[in-house]
Amino acid sequence: MSTQQPNTASYDLHWKPVLGVFVLTLVLYLIGFNWIEGKREDKGPWQIIFEADLALSKASIIIEQPELNISPTQLSFLFPADQLQSVDLPEKPETILFALNQQEFDLPFGELTFRDPTFLPGVVTIELFGNVVECLPRVLILNKEEISWNSKTNITIECPDWEPEIEKEAE
Repeated sequence: MSTQQPNTASYDLHWKPVLGVFVLTLVLYLIGFNWIEGKREDKGPWQIIFEADLALSKASIIIEQPELNISPTQLSFLFPADQLQSVDLPEKPETILFALNQQEFDLPFGELTFRDPTFLPGVVTIELFGNVVECLPRVLILNKEEISWNSKTNITIECPDWEPEIEKEAE
């Protein structure tokens, strides 16, 4: 009886084509990844300026997005006299950029309730004095009402019923 040796040539792995496919896949992945990362940031972030005028009982935000040709849009919140005295408002205007990698935002007033920075400028939702302001690339939404981005829009919102939250001290 003769023992037959297995044909080792049929088991040889052709490593050069496998390595070629791996290298090609890696190069395509890196090119695609860098292209997508560039697209995520190429339009830039929302720019929102927060300012207050206690003498006029007014707090305002000015929204801009230069890459989308969204020129300054001002939202002014008017209050009854002396109602803003108990609120900590900035003495001079502060600009906040809602950038891609920024994790925390310390807004001068209001609360950031939602932010989607997947592709800038993304979506930014802020609650200001009982009003919800949502910035989307195609439209501004104020209290669930769509307002188109027009050149140099000024919107005034009266807030007669808004009351500042009073923090209770722990007893």
